[in-house]
Amino acid sequence: MSYRKSGYTDLEKWRKTVSRYNKKYYNKTALYLPRKWTENEIQMLFDENISDRELSKKIHRSMKSIVMKRYRLSKEIEK
Repeated sequence: MSYRKSGYTDLEKWRKTVSRYNKKYYNKTALYLPRKWTENEIQMLFDENISDRELSKKIHRSMKSIVMKRYRLSKEIEK
């Protein structure tokens, strides 16, 4: 099966197929299982004076998830 956009006439079907593939791939390669952020972890994002790499090891989350959560929270605060 082709995941190329040009191979599909129905774009919604293509989006669903690619999304399913990406989720399957992520589940195989993720370092940590997905879970909700706790209040303690959110506090650590802003309170701790440690690097994102150290925080990642401490709370068992990827560095990308730490950066994205901090960004999203700062956007919510701005509103």
